[in-house]
Amino acid sequence: MIPFRRLRPLVIIVTSFTVGHSISLIAAAFGFVPDALWFPPLVETLIAVTIIYMALENIVYAALGKLGSDISRRWIIAFAFGLVHGFGFSFALRESLQFAGDHLMTALFGFNVGVEIGQIAVLLVLIPALDLIFRYLVAEWLGVIVMSALIAHVAWHWMIERGDQTDFDRVASRREYNGGGAGCRFRGERGRRPSRCKQQRDVQANQFGSKSGQPVIMAFR
Repeated sequence: MIPFRRLRPLVIIVTSFTVGHSISLIAAAFGFVPDALWFPPLVETLIAVTIIYMALENIVYAALGKLGSDISRRWIIAFAFGLVHGFGFSFALRESLQFAGDHLMTALFGFNVGVEIGQIAVLLVLIPALDLIFRYLVAEWLGVIVMSALIAHVAWHWMIERGDQTDFDRVASRREYNGGGAGCRFRGERGRRPSRCKQQRDVQANQFGSKSGQPVIMAFR
C-alpha cells in the first residue's frame, strides 16, 4: 500500500486480496487442501515470499520514479497473493471453525467481512500518516525504499525460518516422534502437540514395553 496512497485504488487492491483469501479459506475449511505435515510451513514460506516480492517491487518502482503507476496489475497480484494468505488464515482458525457446526459458512463470511473492514480502517489511518511523513520528514521515493527494505528484511528471515521446516526428512522424523498417527498434527510452535497425541504415544510406549518385557511408562513424553 505504500506506493498507492489514494483510498479508491487501495480499496480495490484490498478487496481483491480479501476475495482471494476468502476462496482459499473456504476451500481449506471444507478439506480441499493437502492434509500433510509439510503443507503449513510451505504456505508460511510462500506468504513470506509474497511479502518480499511486493517489497522489492516497491523498491524498483521507487528507484525508477514509477510509484503508483500500475494499479491494474497490482490488484491481480493482490488476488493471487490472497489465495496463499487464505491458507495461512485457515491454520490459525482451524480449531475455532470446528465449533461452527452448521454455521460454518456464516462464520467464514463474518471473518472475511471483519478482515475487510479492518484493512480499510488501517488504510484510513496510514494514508494520512504516510502523507505527512513523505511531505515533511523524507522524500517519497526514499521513504518507500527504506520502509520496503525493512519489510523485506523481516520477511526474508521469516522465509528462511519457515523454509527450514519444509525439510521432508525433518518433518518425517518429527512425525515419528509425535506418534505418527491420525490426529497428530505438526504445530511448529516450540514443540507443542495436542494432548491426544501424548495419549497415543503413551499407549504405543506401553505396548512396546510389554512386547519387549520391559515396562516403558510415558517414555515418549
